[in-house]
Amino acid sequence: LTAADEIYTRVVKERLAGLDLMDFQSLLVKSGVLATGTSINKDDEMGRHWRLLESSQQFLVPNRVFIADGRSGTSSPPKGPEHLRFVCLSDTHGQHRELSSRLPPGDVLLHGGDFSNDGSLEEVMDFAAWLRSLPYRHKVLIAGNHELTFDQSYGGDRVKDSTAANSVRSAFLKSFNSS
Repeated sequence: LTAADEIYTRVVKERLAGLDLMDFQSLLVKSGVLATGTSINKDDEMGRHWRLLESSQQFLVPNRVFIADGRSGTSSPPKGPEHLRFVCLSDTHGQHRELSSRLPPGDVLLHGGDFSNDGSLEEVMDFAAWLRSLPYRHKVLIAGNHELTFDQSYGGDRVKDSTAANSVRSAFLKSFNSS
């Protein structure tokens, strides 16, 4: 069994469906899937920078997640000026425009991937135009496994050749530089 299989088996066998974030992290560490904290102690540039910042950092465990899907009573709570609100979505597969009216206000929009079906030029440019139109101050995009043309090594049958994939990536980036 892989470590992931062992975790899944343990969760199912012991009925651990109610794991909180810290318990889950502990389970991952014990099974050898996750190691934490090692880079902080290294005497390298990242470790030194972290140690300079460490005392000023606050990591608050989120105690509420709000789902703003347009249903009555699902609006986000008021946001104070000292807070940073992330709006997260993923797996929109070309249906992003249907979400526009249901996205809550926020500071950062994070799209966790799979905004397209196969990363074609038409899909990518439509998503880019939609993304540029949104009022969020910061936008973070993580390419998913459906954004085939964002993978520089991709040369599969969904795109004629790597030049086509390169042109899709270039067009996407250029659309943001010109706005």
